Amino acid sequence: MYTIEFVLKEVRIKHGLTQKQLSKLSHLSQTYISLLENKIKIPDLNAIAKISNGLNIHPMELLKVKKI
Repeated sequence: MYTIEFVLKEVRIKHGLTQKQLSKLSHLSQTYISLLENKIKIPDLNAIAKISNGLNIHPMELLKVKKI
């Protein structure tokens, strides 16, 4: 199963955004986005809401897990 970190990176790339661009759209630091994508930090609900707003998607899109 994919983790939220994998899904975050996948969705970000699908939207054609860099970490820096996503950080500006979501009002989170680029460092924090990187830490999330590298599984160093786990996003809280506030971060998930900010990221989903920045990507203009429903928060559940980031929480979907897929079987390999």
